[in-house]
Amino acid sequence: MTPGQDSDTRQLVRLLDDVAVARPGGIGRPRKRLDSLSADKAYSSRGNRHSLRARGIPHDIPEKDDRRPTAPGEGHAVVARPRSVRTATGSATPSNG
Repeated sequence: MTPGQDSDTRQLVRLLDDVAVARPGGIGRPRKRLDSLSADKAYSSRGNRHSLRARGIPHDIPEKDDRRPTAPGEGHAVVARPRSVRTATGSATPSNG
């Protein structure tokens, strides 16, 4: 339990450390790794995503609208710009870049 003013997102890694799912029949060590995780945008911090990737836990956490991807493979796919841009007359002109 945390005080009401404390951010829940900071507790995700601690929660993952405390997860222990008993094996069927109670025999053997409890499982520590989740099959997957679903959460809301509040848990989309870079630290949380990094911890999930490091543990090999696939997740379904939407990104905040104001967050830009910084790591390869993270966030939205990068779309290459076309080499030329068609003008209103239909002729191709080279683009900048």
